[in-house]
This record gives sequence, C-alpha cells and structure tokens, in this order.
Amino acid sequence: MKTYRNPTKTNSHWPDWYREQNLKQANHPESETAKGPPSSSESTSGIRDGNDYFNENGQYLYTDCGGKNEIRIIDSTTFDQITALHSQTYGPNGICLADDVTELDKYLYAASRNLTATDFREGPGDHLLGGIGRYYLRKEGKSDIPVGMGSSMGSAAFTTIEENRRIVNVSTNFGDLTDSNLAWNKYQMINTLIHEAGHFERHYEVAKNAEGEDTYQSRGTDASVPGGSGRHLEAYWDQVNHWSWQRVDRESQEYDLQVIAMHIAYLSLEDRAKATDWVHKFEEKCGIVFRKMTSRKTENVIEWK
Repeated sequence: MKTYRNPTKTNSHWPDWYREQNLKQANHPESETAKGPPSSSESTSGIRDGNDYFNENGQYLYTDCGGKNEIRIIDSTTFDQITALHSQTYGPNGICLADDVTELDKYLYAASRNLTATDFREGPGDHLLGGIGRYYLRKEGKSDIPVGMGSSMGSAAFTTIEENRRIVNVSTNFGDLTDSNLAWNKYQMINTLIHEAGHFERHYEVAKNAEGEDTYQSRGTDASVPGGSGRHLEAYWDQVNHWSWQRVDRESQEYDLQVIAMHIAYLSLEDRAKATDWVHKFEEKCGIVFRKMTSRKTENVIEWK
C-alpha cells in the first residue's frame, strides 16, 4: 500500500514547488482545455433574474421581475390569493406582464420568507430542499439526478450512495452559511448543485458486491483518498465553467477558489505536473492568480487580475 504524506503535518517542500510553478507560468503553452467554454453570465436554461418563489413542498411557483435573486418560500394558499388580486400582472409560466407588477411583487415578497436553518434540519425541509434542488437541476437538463437532504460537516452539498442509488444531498450545513448567501441566493444554490452533479455523473461506478449484484461505489473525492483531490477539481471545473459562476458573488467565489487551491496543494503531493496544469487552467478561466496555495484553506491567497 502506498503511503501518502499528510500535508497538514508538513508542507516544507510546497514553497519551492509553488515558486517553481510560478517561474514556469510565463512559458506555459496555452491549451484549449485551459480556456474552457466561453464565459457567459446568461442562463442557457431559461432561468432569469428575480426572486424565485416555492411553496412549502419545494414546488416552483413564480419568478418576480426584480429583487435580489433570492429563493423565497410562500404557502400556496397565500400565493393564490395574492395573484388572484393582481391577476392582470401574472401571466403563463410565471411571466411578468408589466403594469402593476411592482405592486404584485411587493405583496408576494412581504408574504414570503427566506430559507432558514430550520428548513435544513427538520422534516418539512426534506421535501422543500429536495424539491428546490430538483427544480434547478431539471432546468439544467439533469432531471435524472435525485436530490434529498442530509448532514455533512463542512459541506454545503454532497453526493453519496443511499439504498444503492446515487443521490445529491443539500446539506444541513447550508443553514449555517447564510452570511455568505449560500442558503438563499438562487445562483449560488444552482452553482453548488452543478458541482455535485459533476460528482454524480463522473465519480460513481457500478461494481459487483459479494452476492454478485450491481452496486454503486464511489471512486473517492476526499483529499485523503489517492486521486480524490483530482476528482474534486474536476467537479470544481464544471462549476466555474457553468453560466451561474458569473452570477455568484465575489466573496463566495473566493471561498471556492481557496478550496480549489487546497485541493491543488494535496494533488501536488501525488502529481506535480497535473497540479501545475490545474493551476493554469483555473487561473486562465477565472481571471485570478494563486498567490499562496497550501493544504490549509484559510491560508490560501487569491488575487484577481
């Protein structure tokens, strides 16, 4: 069994490697894979700006004509009452019809609420969060991905195996991240789900169990697993290439980029060439420079070009 050095105990070689990769950067040949698809903040799935309204079961109801791009929760009866009073402004498929739309949106917003920590921890939230997650993934053409609610320390969302099926879970930890908008901003919810969809589609394989039955097995995405950081970087690559990345606030982008730098640091212990390649790909795609990369996320420094 090959032993992997724990970078949290020592990373004395890392500054040398980091300086080495920075010296090489100027001469690094530009590749098509480093560019990724054209960056765009426009949705390719019909999702538009505005607050999205869902009922308590996570069923999509309406998108208003402005606001902060929040995920709002309102009970169906109240929603029906308000839209009946202002029916002239509410068209098919949640399309705004102008005239009195500001008044309609004002009433809907006042009668609704944001997601709360309770939604991420108690019974009804299971249906609520699962419904919201499935709605956004369906809009992105990923209707076959099941979404539930689970608990994972330090993760906003995670993919796992439950009853021999792959499932994306919106984590109870989401409810602890409201200060960084993760719990209620719809673009950050979408972008996080795209990351998990990458794991769902790439990093699980079917294998035979002891009884000869087909079972799902994870290829491993934890940094402590050989190859795990590389697989995690693939999911982050999906994330930064998705249109929603351009709509995520800068603070949350920096958080993700610090985690990306951490995984590159872990990967450098296994394969420095691959780690270097990921450095250039993310720097080129995201318009940043990794000024410091260590196995400790909070120590990593990102500079925007």
